[in-house]
Amino acid sequence: MIARMWKGSVRADAAERYVGYLAEHVIPQLTRLAGYRGVEVLRRAREGAVDFVVITRWDSMQSIEPFTGPDTSVAVVADAAQAMMIEFDRHATHYEVVLGR
Repeated sequence: MIARMWKGSVRADAAERYVGYLAEHVIPQLTRLAGYRGVEVLRRAREGAVDFVVITRWDSMQSIEPFTGPDTSVAVVADAAQAMMIEFDRHATHYEVVLGR
């Protein structure tokens, strides 16, 4: 199994809107893809901003390609999400899951 990790920060006043965007648009898109196994969305408030870490789980690197295209390292951040962002990773990081429950 592969864990795909991406980080971004939104304005504090946009944090709930960003979570809603993920829940209404991104996660439903992911659930339709073969090989997608789940997501965790982590958040941490700091002065004036909220940091997010999004970790998706996949069967393999190949199963990520329908979401990202051939370059699986590229972050997929729609314009609507970018409008809420202060900063975000342009690339995702992938890890082999070697232990988990």
